[in-house]
Amino acid sequence: MLSIGPCSTCGVCLEPFGPQLKAPCSIPCGHVFCVNCLTPVTDLTRHNCPLCRSPFDEQDIVRLHVDDSDTLPFPSHDDEARRLLTEIAAVNNVTTERRTIEVIEECKKFLRNAPENTVGPF
Repeated sequence: MLSIGPCSTCGVCLEPFGPQLKAPCSIPCGHVFCVNCLTPVTDLTRHNCPLCRSPFDEQDIVRLHVDDSDTLPFPSHDDEARRLLTEIAAVNNVTTERRTIEVIEECKKFLRNAPENTVGPF
C-alpha cells in the first residue's frame, strides 16, 4: 500500500490531505493532489500534471493512504516549531547569553532534523 505522511499537503491547494474529496492521489510523474484538485484535470480531454505538465492517463491515478500511525506518540513537527517560536520570542535584553545560545542550538537541531521540504531557506 502506498502511503504519505500526516503533514503532507496537496500540490495545488496546499491544504492537508484528509478523507473523501481531500484524499491524496498520485499520478505517474510522482506529484500528489487531493481528489478535489485532481478532478478538474481529469474532466479535460488531455490530462496533464498541474505542476510539471507531464501527460498521464486517468487509469494511472493511484489513491494513497495517509499514514498517521507513527506520529501519535510524539509531538508533531508543527508543535515543535510553535514551541521554538515561543522560546525565540522569550529571548530579550534580559536573557542571559547562555540561554540565547541554547535557543539558537535548539533551532539549529530543529532545522537539521526537519522533514525534507518543510523548512525553506532563510
